[in-house]
Amino acid sequence: MIMDKIIVDARFLTKERNGILRYSLSISLELQKLFGDKVIFVSSNDIKYDDYKDMLSVEIIGTHTGFLWEQWDLPRYLLKLGRPKLLSLFGIPPILYSNKYTTIHDITYIRFPKTFSKKFVWFYKTFIPLVIRTSKHIFTVSDFSKKEIISYYKVDPKKISVTWNAVDESFKLNNSCKRYDELYILVLASGRNKNLKFVIDVFERLNQLYPDLKLILYGNVGTDVFRENNIKVDRNLIPKISILGKVSEKELIDLYYNACFFLFPTKYEGFGIPVIEAQTCKCPVIASDAASMPEVLAQSAILVSNEDISFCVESAKKLIEDEAFRSEIISKGIENVKRFSWANSAKQIANVLL
Repeated sequence: MIMDKIIVDARFLTKERNGILRYSLSISLELQKLFGDKVIFVSSNDIKYDDYKDMLSVEIIGTHTGFLWEQWDLPRYLLKLGRPKLLSLFGIPPILYSNKYTTIHDITYIRFPKTFSKKFVWFYKTFIPLVIRTSKHIFTVSDFSKKEIISYYKVDPKKISVTWNAVDESFKLNNSCKRYDELYILVLASGRNKNLKFVIDVFERLNQLYPDLKLILYGNVGTDVFRENNIKVDRNLIPKISILGKVSEKELIDLYYNACFFLFPTKYEGFGIPVIEAQTCKCPVIASDAASMPEVLAQSAILVSNEDISFCVESAKKLIEDEAFRSEIISKGIENVKRFSWANSAKQIANVLL
């Protein structure tokens, strides 16, 4: 019977590569292993990744895209099937459809609205309360995000489950990793909540101690990233800063593996996949003690206040100069990553759906 089926909104395959795509795709692949043909993946016709479409046997339905597909085509399809369970792993599921289970990754749009367009913030502020009210259950990616959602939206804690992110199986070191001669700090620079001003202040002080040290920024950023964030950079530092923008998975693995450390002084993060990616690649992590970072990193990294530049500089010096300490942090990181599994998170979702 169709009612026994579980429908998964696979429209995440229409989006650019990011943490939400990784979560949605990885959970979907694990659910496919658990449920077999009991789970049906559906999407609009603007999918960007045909290989993933084939892996999930995605069924294209409706004639619209975006919000219209979510709120018109998808619910009509569900009603024709007799109102089966719908799992939405991102975005705004059909608001008026009540037999749904929804993932809300975080509420960055509330805490740091300038990270997004005004239209996006208005959209989510308007519709997420309705989504929460009409969903049978909510999933989120950390205890931190769960507390944020409960506090802001006054949700019953029993209605929310935590399903952690993880690192993809493909994301690991191998014999083809390049060795770099450069001494550099690696930083993800996308988003205003990533605290780029702090990064520049730390790098400026460290460069006085280590003149050969470089800073590599990657992510959805361009060469005008400093102007966009109202950050003034000493012109003597500019030649020592590389802005790579988006990089491939293979390039990112190499960058992690060769970095002195990965600096992640985020102000707000629902989970923070990059920190466990770095640890997977034997890269020590210095991260802020804010948001989900203490939960995700525990004792496996150096946690600093995102206002304490001096402590961050001293911690960086110790990583650069003390090989035994550096090895200890790397080993703790490798152990920490073992806590996170897409398979386990998918099983948690499956237990709620069944």
